[in-house]
Amino acid sequence: MDPVPVADTRVRQALNLAIDKDAIMKFVFAGQGVPAPMYRLVLMVVAGGADASLQPYPYNPQRAKQLPGRGGYPNGFDTKIYSYVTADLPELNAAV
Repeated sequence: MDPVPVADTRVRQALNLAIDKDAIMKFVFAGQGVPAPMYRLVLMVVAGGADASLQPYPYNPQRAKQLPGRGGYPNGFDTKIYSYVTADLPELNAAV
C-alpha cells in the first residue's frame, strides 16, 4: 500500500501554501471574515476559539511546489479533496 501523501507534514504545508486564502476571502466570502489561523485553512473566524498569535500560511505557490519533493513525492501526487460546503457557497470548492 502506498503511503498517504497528507501524512507528511511537508505535503500538508504545501497544500496550505498553494491556496490563496486572501483571494478566497475577498471573492468567495465578499471580504467578510479572515482566514482562520487556528486551523491555517480557508475558514472564517466567526466566534471565539481563534488563537490570534497564529498566522495562516501565506500564499506561496513556488514554495508549495518545492515541499512535496522533500516529502518523498518529487513528481507530485494525485489525491482527492473531500469537503463539506453548504449550498450557499458552492464556489468554495472551485476556488480551492
